[in-house]
Amino acid sequence: MKTNRVLILNPPFDRICGRDYYCSWISPVRDFGVPLDLLVLSGTLSKEFEVNVIDAIASGLDYKECYQEIIRQDFDAILFLTATVSWWKDFQLLAEIKKQKKDAVSIGSGDRLLFRGPEVMEECGFLDGILLDFTTSDVLDYLRNGKEVNNMIYRRDGEVAIGSRTQQSGTFGYPVPRHELFPIKRYVDRLARRKPISAIITDFGCPFRCSFCAGQGLKPKYRDVDNAMEELNYIASLGIKELRFRDFTFGSNQRNSINLCKRMIADKLDISWFASSRVDRLSEELLYFMKKAGCHTLLLGVENASDEVLAQYDKRITVEQTKRAFELCRKYKIKAGGYFILGLPGETKETVKRTISFARELDCDHAVFSTAVATMGSLLREEAINKQWINKNKDEKYTFQFPNAGQFTVEEITKLRKKAVWQFYFRPSYIFRRLSRLSDWWELRRSILYGIKSLSLMLRGKGRWIEELRDGPQ
Repeated sequence: MKTNRVLILNPPFDRICGRDYYCSWISPVRDFGVPLDLLVLSGTLSKEFEVNVIDAIASGLDYKECYQEIIRQDFDAILFLTATVSWWKDFQLLAEIKKQKKDAVSIGSGDRLLFRGPEVMEECGFLDGILLDFTTSDVLDYLRNGKEVNNMIYRRDGEVAIGSRTQQSGTFGYPVPRHELFPIKRYVDRLARRKPISAIITDFGCPFRCSFCAGQGLKPKYRDVDNAMEELNYIASLGIKELRFRDFTFGSNQRNSINLCKRMIADKLDISWFASSRVDRLSEELLYFMKKAGCHTLLLGVENASDEVLAQYDKRITVEQTKRAFELCRKYKIKAGGYFILGLPGETKETVKRTISFARELDCDHAVFSTAVATMGSLLREEAINKQWINKNKDEKYTFQFPNAGQFTVEEITKLRKKAVWQFYFRPSYIFRRLSRLSDWWELRRSILYGIKSLSLMLRGKGRWIEELRDGPQ
């Protein structure tokens, strides 16, 4: 095949959704960042091809508008994102595009494609290839018509071929992504302090084995610090002021993260940023250099207030470690938020209520309460299917929360989640503290808008609450 022009597509959806880095979620408010897979690939593809980007979520395009915009364009290949929350709509759109652009190569990335790739390729004739690792350059080999391609599932001589998985450990790097091709000024995040905002990663995959998370299926590798600094300086040159570090666990390789922070300090980058991490990876040295390098907020995987439940899901942290991590963040004046999961199999109403109380006890700056779901690629999903808690053939949309192995009904866990949000965010003490720590008018405005939206969702009742407030990956 001869390829000169590549279209990168984040498809539309009827709600605001995220679908990158093999995770997927529905956002209850206007909150969406740059799609990481596509961002990374933009630099790789731009080395040899003319690249154009359509981010229909950020641009607010509906299906008709997006389809018309795509058909107007001239391209030889289309590289798109899909996910569990939206795949059926994404596939309808891509199938229609293929009818009009018969010769255009169609390549996808996303959780459903990663974990069910060969099956999806057999079912979907419009699909020519699937990326198994968006940090490698193998897509270039495929578009050059390579006969054997690594890190992809693809069609070869009418058959589905599965390329070897390579570069799954050690150090990696990639060409500087083309941030300016994306609608950077339209991206928003409730944790951001400044605009415009973009994203970056300094590692790939995860060395930990939390059984409720898809990250445990991705072997870890760490980005070369020189390669990351090249991108960070490029980002600064574009006038981007805020970054979300999209690592599953920033600091999982402490020496690498500390060296990166030292380089950021030395280069005097005018960039503030936030990240996710684990409570057992936060040393005083790491937090000191993170703060000096511009970090203002960390989201930590607290998950549960029971050491027994944490051990059951191989989280490998304790409640005492969590308390210590939040104390350290306060010491270094870094805001600390927590991810919490309600209704894991094996829980009781008492353990759920204890977790809700624990979020208040920690005095989190932010709290994300998720219901337990059988996330694509997780060990929990395998258990749920094997024990027939869910039907693997009927759980592909965003409404695949399961009634916790018979311990809770969906209505009960919905009510508990609603209670968690209400008791945490609508306390007078939290509201006063939140307002007193705002840095400027823009952050105040964002906080007020999020508060109004959250209250509106609460008052609308339980029907859409469980669907609309699944904030992100667990």
